[in-house]
Amino acid sequence: MAITKITGASIAADAIDGTKIADDAINSEHLAADSIDAEHYAAGSVDVTALGADAVTAAKIGDDVIDSEHYAATSVDDAHINDVAASKLTGTIATARLGSGTASSSTILYGDQTYKTEPAGFDPDAAVVFNESGADVDFRVESDDNANMIFVDGGNDRVGIGTASPSKPFEVRKDQNSNTDAQVWNNTAGTAAAAALRLKTNSSLGIITVLDDGYTSSGIYQAATLSIFAASTATGGLLLGTEGGHPINFYSNNSQQMQMDSSGRLLIGTTSNSDVNDSGLSIRADSYGLFAVKVAHRVATGDGAGIMIDLENYDGSPGQKMLEFNTAAGEVGNIKGTQSATQYNTSSDYRLKENVNYTWDATTKLKQLKPAKFNFKVSPSETVEGFLAHEVSDIVPAAISGEKDATKNLTNVVLKANGVVKASGVTEAEWTQGKIDDEYASDSTWVASHTKDIYQVIDQSKLVPLLVKTIQELEARITALEA
Repeated sequence: MAITKITGASIAADAIDGTKIADDAINSEHLAADSIDAEHYAAGSVDVTALGADAVTAAKIGDDVIDSEHYAATSVDDAHINDVAASKLTGTIATARLGSGTASSSTILYGDQTYKTEPAGFDPDAAVVFNESGADVDFRVESDDNANMIFVDGGNDRVGIGTASPSKPFEVRKDQNSNTDAQVWNNTAGTAAAAALRLKTNSSLGIITVLDDGYTSSGIYQAATLSIFAASTATGGLLLGTEGGHPINFYSNNSQQMQMDSSGRLLIGTTSNSDVNDSGLSIRADSYGLFAVKVAHRVATGDGAGIMIDLENYDGSPGQKMLEFNTAAGEVGNIKGTQSATQYNTSSDYRLKENVNYTWDATTKLKQLKPAKFNFKVSPSETVEGFLAHEVSDIVPAAISGEKDATKNLTNVVLKANGVVKASGVTEAEWTQGKIDDEYASDSTWVASHTKDIYQVIDQSKLVPLLVKTIQELEARITALEA
């Protein structure tokens, strides 16, 4: 039987629709390749209303089957794209899709998604000048939690770090309850690797340099120190002071150790003006065993002195004090000078005394004293006359200080080459550094503990009353015998 060819003209409109075709009756196996193309369906005959939900999925579309040849210009826009992940995008997105304006080699895509002409002279790989025209505009750089991490106040020629209103040409500000630090750090090892903060004026006035690690511009270096130097061009030297009636305070070990008060008086070891009274210098030691003042005169020969007291403007009147000695009870002695002599004085005013007795036996006591000749061990060739302190202590106690054979146990001790204690309370590391700094002699030694002899001393002037009273008693006996 002959088969009549069926064409589109032989089939009535709507004769074949979805209800007359079983599911999957027509699939890719029943269609020749390219048998259905744009020529086989009318324009607009296939749209979203003709396709069931999920009728077309990625699994039903072969790789690269849809490209720019299959859709008209602008047929796909934002309305047709919903949550397209970056992982599904490959290749290059045309610059025209990124922002408005014309994308070219002479334009830049700005944050407002517009292409603008690149500023004249801008080269990311070369030096950049901002605001070259000198307009009154500000420049600001934000950090993650500070809107004014760097701020340039163009109108007032100021730069702020952490502030949008710098009050000085350069200001660092932090509005938090923590330190505001500006750190200058040279992380390179070496004696010449200084981290310097220079405060410089006109070159004729000099430079003040604060340097870490002890290295100075003049080449002076001490490890782990902080040095403040005025440059050689600073002919006026280093000026340190305050305005108004305020003191200058000096600290070490986080504690105030010295102060110059508003009157120019110097207080060492104290900050109380009551320790100064009418003097220009007050030195105080509050720890037992410490000297308030130690004078070391290291010149072996010559006419130098450990301390010189010069009354240059002395007018010749008697009783000019050079030194005054005080206790809690007040003045107990002094050293006075005239134009030709020195007086060594101790307190003796009758108003300070009581129980005065003129009748006592001086001769018996005097006969108990044992004057002797001897030499000190450090001066074997020099013979002198005197007393042994412990032989006097029971006869005239006021003349002797200290106890016989007394000693004291010391720790961390520096000894001179002859075994004499140079210092105590000094760690071995401090002693080692002290030898480098010439504080301790190279032949000195350090020991963890040492027993020091505490020697008795005598004030032979206290024997004078005994001598005078004995002479008076002898004179009385001679007078009686002569009678």
